[in-house]
Amino acid sequence: MPLSTSTSVNYSEGRHVAYRFTGTAGETFNFDIQSASNPFRTQYTLRDPAGNEVALSGSGNTRFAKLLTTGEYTFFIRGISVGDV
Repeated sequence: MPLSTSTSVNYSEGRHVAYRFTGTAGETFNFDIQSASNPFRTQYTLRDPAGNEVALSGSGNTRFAKLLTTGEYTFFIRGISVGDV
């Protein structure tokens, strides 16, 4: 998925979706939650090309991260089930 792309995501508890994109060092990755049935039961993870977790900053419905490496990144959205809490 190219950066600057909007998409809708459907997922449920205990399930996840993953998006891959090519990022360039110095770019900023951000996402904005437009609506969610339960945003507090959702986990977001960004992994760099080496598989390391990238810290996401921000608050409310907006998160962002500065990309430090050029390559393929993976962004995961996971519905947290009651057993995970």
